[in-house]
This record gives sequence, structure tokens and C-alpha cells, in this order.
Amino acid sequence: MFQRAFALFQAGQLADAERSFKELLRAHPTHAGALNLLAILTMQTGRLAEAEDYARRALMENPGSDVTLYNYGLILK
Repeated sequence: MFQRAFALFQAGQLADAERSFKELLRAHPTHAGALNLLAILTMQTGRLAEAEDYARRALMENPGSDVTLYNYGLILK
């Protein structure tokens, strides 16, 4: 499921990727990769409050992730 959502994200099919990541999170609400990529996706689409929520949740699952910390910083900036 994650690989499909990630492939859609990479292909620029953001609406489909978002639906796929959210479907994955319904089954696995603590999936740090999906949370982090949803943070990036929502940041790219200008939904910063939503992006911050996803980044914060991703950090709760993987507090040592440099990538997630970097993305969270970009969102806050």
C-alpha cells in the first residue's frame, strides 16, 4: 500500500497519493513514512496547518528522524 502511494506521489498525482496515504493510515495510523509524506504533500499544496499535524504525528512515531525534523522546520518557517 505504501509503495503504491509513494509511486503516485513521485508521479505528481497528488490527489491520488493523498487518498492512498490516508487509506494506509486508516489501517496503520502510526505509519511514520505515510505521515511524513502526507506532511510534505500537504505542505506542497499550501495546507500548512494540516502539514504541521502530520509532521508532528510522524515525529511522535520516529522522534530521531532527521528528515521529518527538517520537513517540520520547513513547515514552521
